[in-house]
Amino acid sequence: MYNKNPSRYPQPGGGAAPDQQNYQHADAYGQQQQYNNAQYGANTYNAAQTAQYQQYQQNDQNNQQYQTTQNDQYNYQNNEVKATNNYGSQPQTAKNSLEEFNSDKSLLRMTTDRVPNTNTLQKEIALPLGVIVKPYGDLPTVNIYNKLYYYQGEETPSVSFGQKPIVRCKDCRAYVNPFIRFIENGMKWICNICGDINPTDNYYYSPLNSVGLRQDYEDRVELRQGSVDFVASNEYMNRPPMPPTYVFVLDVSKPAIDTGYLQLATSTIKSVVENKLLPGGERTRIGFITYDSSVHFYNLRSTLKQPQMFVTTDTEQIFIPQPEDLVVNLSDSYDLVINLLDNLPQYFVKTQVIDNCFVSALQAANLITNSIGGKLIFFQLAQTIIKHPMLAPKTLPNTAERIDLVNSTNPYFANTGTELGHLHMSCDLFIFTHGKNQYKNLQTFADLARKSSGNLFYYQDFNSRTFGLKFSNELYHSLVRRTAWEGVFRIRTSAGFNQIRSFGNIQIKQKTADLILCPSIDSDRVYVYEIEKNDLHTEDPNRLARRDCSHIYLQTALLYSTSEGERRIRVHNTAVPLTNMKHLPFEFIDVNATTHYFARAALNILQTNLNFTVCRGMIEMNLTNLCRSMLKSQQSIKQSLPDNIQYLVLYVLGLLKSQFMTPTKQIVPGDALDYLNYLRFAINSMSPEETLPLFNPQIINIADYNLDDQNFPQLENLDRASILPSNIYLCYNGLALYFFVGTDCDPFFIQTIFKANDIAHIDRLISEEEIFAGYETTPYLNSLYNIVTSFRYQRQPYVELRVLINGDAESESILRSMLVVDNQNSGYPMDFTKFLATITGGGGLHGPGAAVGGAPAAYY
Repeated sequence: MYNKNPSRYPQPGGGAAPDQQNYQHADAYGQQQQYNNAQYGANTYNAAQTAQYQQYQQNDQNNQQYQTTQNDQYNYQNNEVKATNNYGSQPQTAKNSLEEFNSDKSLLRMTTDRVPNTNTLQKEIALPLGVIVKPYGDLPTVNIYNKLYYYQGEETPSVSFGQKPIVRCKDCRAYVNPFIRFIENGMKWICNICGDINPTDNYYYSPLNSVGLRQDYEDRVELRQGSVDFVASNEYMNRPPMPPTYVFVLDVSKPAIDTGYLQLATSTIKSVVENKLLPGGERTRIGFITYDSSVHFYNLRSTLKQPQMFVTTDTEQIFIPQPEDLVVNLSDSYDLVINLLDNLPQYFVKTQVIDNCFVSALQAANLITNSIGGKLIFFQLAQTIIKHPMLAPKTLPNTAERIDLVNSTNPYFANTGTELGHLHMSCDLFIFTHGKNQYKNLQTFADLARKSSGNLFYYQDFNSRTFGLKFSNELYHSLVRRTAWEGVFRIRTSAGFNQIRSFGNIQIKQKTADLILCPSIDSDRVYVYEIEKNDLHTEDPNRLARRDCSHIYLQTALLYSTSEGERRIRVHNTAVPLTNMKHLPFEFIDVNATTHYFARAALNILQTNLNFTVCRGMIEMNLTNLCRSMLKSQQSIKQSLPDNIQYLVLYVLGLLKSQFMTPTKQIVPGDALDYLNYLRFAINSMSPEETLPLFNPQIINIADYNLDDQNFPQLENLDRASILPSNIYLCYNGLALYFFVGTDCDPFFIQTIFKANDIAHIDRLISEEEIFAGYETTPYLNSLYNIVTSFRYQRQPYVELRVLINGDAESESILRSMLVVDNQNSGYPMDFTKFLATITGGGGLHGPGAAVGGAPAAYY
């Protein structure tokens, strides 16, 4: 029986509150912020199972539990698949089932754990075959705390062949992995991807024991684990690995000073530098550029006593003074870097310049790094940049969908991003607005990050009081997380399967069809592929006889340079059983992964200039076909969807109601439109666990919370009738936490949390430091802090905490966007019951599964 341990990967929605000793980020964040976990006490919230957690746990068990049937095409006995061909289709293993060798599902997974074995069957069941991969993800370590799970990275094991070639298939070039099969006493091996027979090189040879395992099996990590790092030989290098290089390009105009962003940025960078947390150690290189209406360079040559500033006022023709001293070794110039970070905000404290020459600063940064590669980290705040012809929005026609608001209005940044990527440079953007409804044309900015494998961060109406913690934590996390350099990535599938498309913020390397360019890639980045079975694929009969045709095999490979100067290939492997039974792909559907696939597919449509009607129609049609095919596949008379498919319907309904699916015709150019485009960019890099709360938010009533109850508070139904004016709620939508304060809320909570006498005097911009001040003597605040922390462990690095007031128009709009079960969402006004009936053609909810509010019973 195939029984994958559900604790091996995290379940979204339940949150987690691990022992703080095991939370690696807590102390590090504390080095730069006075407000941190240690300051607010070591008591960790003792969270128990909740209905929401049970929901995800049940989903996982439904996905993972294999129910053997007589009608299945394979004969599973004693946990083994019986081989039927000459060599035997299955590799020799020391474990009970092939799937135990798979990479962790947080690193590589499919939308179902039973894959249709023909294209005809795949189209008939209408279940998309999505592959979700985190190329540079680390092996997760599970800390179980009162039945809730929390992950922290564990380094992937490495394998070195010295200067000998890495063992690969001579035909398809797949890397050696647990699923290959050794034959002829170990003299040859059969590739699991293509079925080719490869001779075993002398340096890799080991005879087989009596059960067919290599005698050195226990010493061969690459034959025992799905995810490994191969240390690459010189053949994988065109040049020595580049040192990690960081060039910070900072806006120093008057708005940058007024908002406090510059002080926060420099203090955060200083904290990372002082604590030696930038990747690369002694190899790390660093440089700084500042800009307003001019561009300023900083000479950091180690022999100087203090940094030297050079100012270029001619922004049309950028001149680079002393380029060899503008990007320097951090260790050699450490004192100068600290001096600059200490004094930089003071250099411009009296500035009255409001102009901004971002494009010229970009050209300058490109000039000083194009021969060395690395990462450009841009900070942009001034509003006048919008006057630049490259960023000015077009005059938009009054069309139904206004597609120009979705995609870039000028190709310059896309072209520059592509150029940077092929020079091994990526660009991270931190974009701010100052004041209400400022429009930055973010979709055009975003091309710079998208095409160079960078990241995008966006802060509406920024001020250091309300968004300071969020900004500094996100900057901190982006600097200290594990990062790979000079990378390229691809995925290989078993013969007979084709890649249809890939989804994500990606750039395909020139002169290749599927090689993704990764000038830098962090440990959080996620790509999604769609594959299909090719029934027309022809194959040599001998290979076909040798190859395991009872599984689809996937192998991903990321060739990269480590921050320490080593060339490596990170490989993830997985095997998923094939089936000719219609019902099995549904029984083993990965609901979270399938929802995530739908989100990525929708974004792909939006980015290819199709309208929202087409986008929504695609999701509705695919879900309808899937559900109706599921109902047809059932062998019982009872025509109803099982709970796991009902959850999929619920999550997809939340997807259709989510902010990123808001039609642009409903939004005029402004910060709301910029935020919408930021959200789309962010989702295109997220994991399924990160995106699910966007489509299935969580709300708890903290007015009802009993301090003596060690269980996690009960989650509320996601409908308006469940939100009462007499209560105060904590809401989480994956990107932010919100207090929603009812108009008749008990004054105790208003006074204790917000330090106000009544609801009318609540400061909507109150900071977290102010909220949690005095927690030491306030048990309720201490418990509330721990609840907030448990939500935050669901997503790194940080989600801000904001205040919503019952009756306020903006607050009510944000709340309605989270109430996915009822029909109050103006963008998609349909409740769950009606949506389910529409999708299934009138069926779907069975008696025990029906619940008040329309969602599956287990949901509550």
